[in-house]
Amino acid sequence: MAIIMENIEVSIIIPAYNVEKYIKRTLNSIINQKFKFFELIVVNDGSTDNTKKIIEETLSNSTINYKLINKPNEGVSSARNKGIEHASGDYLFFLDGDDYITEDCIEKLYNALKNNECDVAYTNYIKIKDNGEEINVISKPDLPLTSTSEFLIELELTMAITFSFCQILYKKSILTENNLFFNPNIEYGEDTEFALKTLVHTKTIAYVNENLIFYLQRENSATKRALFKRYDFINALEDIKEYYKLHNMPEYIIKLITNYRIPKSIWGNTIFLFDAGISYKDIIKELNNRDLIRKLNSFQRVNIDDFIFLFKIKLFNISPKFYYMARKLIIKR
Repeated sequence: MAIIMENIEVSIIIPAYNVEKYIKRTLNSIINQKFKFFELIVVNDGSTDNTKKIIEETLSNSTINYKLINKPNEGVSSARNKGIEHASGDYLFFLDGDDYITEDCIEKLYNALKNNECDVAYTNYIKIKDNGEEINVISKPDLPLTSTSEFLIELELTMAITFSFCQILYKKSILTENNLFFNPNIEYGEDTEFALKTLVHTKTIAYVNENLIFYLQRENSATKRALFKRYDFINALEDIKEYYKLHNMPEYIIKLITNYRIPKSIWGNTIFLFDAGISYKDIIKELNNRDLIRKLNSFQRVNIDDFIFLFKIKLFNISPKFYYMARKLIIKR
């Protein structure tokens, strides 16, 4: 462990599981931060490759303050929660072991939060391939430099912005005072659930209109059963909805989850499974087992562009098999 600093402001938490190909780049992006008042907490979640060795070598040769926690493999939520428990900073930043950030990321998020006296700070990210090529490039949203949490929640629920838990610098006291941790029972969507629940307890948000985070989109080689876990995101959204009811969020926010975000998620993941080559019969069986077709049909449009989405749902309802076959033919072209 490097020399411990007394004035730690930010704890950067990285869960790491079998990321030997990427972890050094991730760690170097932290080591090279302009902002110096931070600690790095790396939670090695039972890696079976060279991840642990690379972490030890990279960090032992650095001058940053760090903690390396080794634990049995229990999943990314458990690893992040362990990081929260060991965090000393007043603010928390989460980064996965295959992603990386610009050298001024923490500095800009911290300054935006402190200078505007906000509870959290939010920035943009870019998806990249293994070779560093940018994918799904989306223009930066035109957001105010400060806003309410309800404003950001609405933008996420209407999918007006790209949104990930890693885009946020969190005030630790908000998490501890409200017993907020990542849900280990959800394997897909636990990160969005965590962020959207946290925002309920924040008042103001600072926005840094720059691309400060690079999110690696790895090639998907998951099994059919693992791919179906993408539908677990619906469970996360249902949990968020109940949490919002419990904390008296406005009714229109609750309805956005039921009538917009959930149907959009069901559709998006269904199309993903279509394109991944999963059989029509297996997908429909999974949709029925999870009662997702009924939830899909609860969709209510928010803007004029949603007419196209509504039309797709109606076509799908008339003949799911025809829609499936037609999409496969279009993609082959």
